[in-house]
Amino acid sequence: METFQLSYAGKQWNEDYVFVADNFGFVLDGVTSSSKHNFSNMRSDVVWYCQTLGEYIKKHICSKKSIFEILKAAVKRTAESYEKLARGKKVLDFPKSTISLFRIVGDVVEFYTLGDSVILIEDIFGKVFKFFDSRNGINDNIALTVMKYFSTKEKKSIRQTRLDHPEIIHWGKNLCNTRGHQYVLSKNVDDVDYGICFSIDVKLISKVIVLSDGFSQAFDLFKLETEESFVKKINKKTDAEKIYKKLRKMQQKDKDCNKFLRTKETDDSSIGFLKIN
Repeated sequence: METFQLSYAGKQWNEDYVFVADNFGFVLDGVTSSSKHNFSNMRSDVVWYCQTLGEYIKKHICSKKSIFEILKAAVKRTAESYEKLARGKKVLDFPKSTISLFRIVGDVVEFYTLGDSVILIEDIFGKVFKFFDSRNGINDNIALTVMKYFSTKEKKSIRQTRLDHPEIIHWGKNLCNTRGHQYVLSKNVDDVDYGICFSIDVKLISKVIVLSDGFSQAFDLFKLETEESFVKKINKKTDAEKIYKKLRKMQQKDKDCNKFLRTKETDDSSIGFLKIN
């Protein structure tokens, strides 16, 4: 097995959490809170949530329980710990996170995703395919369309429009984990059931890559690579570093987010890699 993980902050701190071992890996992409409260001792409560959740998953993902059972226990324990941090104060916006995860169990690789973090898979025949939850893109695209409308109407950059109209972003976040919309991990254990899960015989798999949506911009927004070329080019950590450097340069050239429509110049960007020999 060959593994690595990388994570880059999109601002002063990083709300992603990524980890890969020889038999499992996952990425958590924290959803930036719309509230100002901070009950933890970390830069944000979302950072605390992802790190606490991630540490629990690392310790328990290799148990005989199902992925659903493990994630429900992780959400329950993390939510209880967060409520203790709040000390009875009202939580206006409970921390949230996407997750994409894989683990090798016997002769199969099990995959699970909830949210917009992507899993890329290469089989032993060289075919590359993407595993993701498409529900999340719908609200994002609607929010971007509304943002483009105000940007055009008010003759402002997309970047400035986001600052002047935070309600556009909050609209989508407030719909998370409500019937008919996208789901992410938060405080309700039942939300885990909305994830997508499947398994493939391990002897059919060559590579597995998990990415937060900040890193997947390399192929799904900026088109630096196709999904296939992205997977083919990455075989070690330095390969991923080179692609990220190119992505970062393009983001800096489009700081106002007008050419490549997005809500901020750069996002937290994480990648986890496993090559099965």
